[in-house]
Amino acid sequence: MTEALVQARNYLVHPTQSRSGKRRNAQKYSWYELWTAGQWLLELVILRLLGYSGEYQNRTRLRDFDRIERVPWA
Repeated sequence: MTEALVQARNYLVHPTQSRSGKRRNAQKYSWYELWTAGQWLLELVILRLLGYSGEYQNRTRLRDFDRIERVPWA
């Protein structure tokens, strides 16, 4: 998941190839899913930095009935 975020970020920030100056090939990304994954990872980082070790609502599974779970490091 993080690799997909990195590739999409690089595509947006660096639209041309570094040495040749040609534009990169157009990519079809699911921007909504990348946005959701980015928010989820950022939430986990913030919770970890704050030392939280309880339950949280996983935003990547909002359609599941049982979406409350423990943080991965707990």
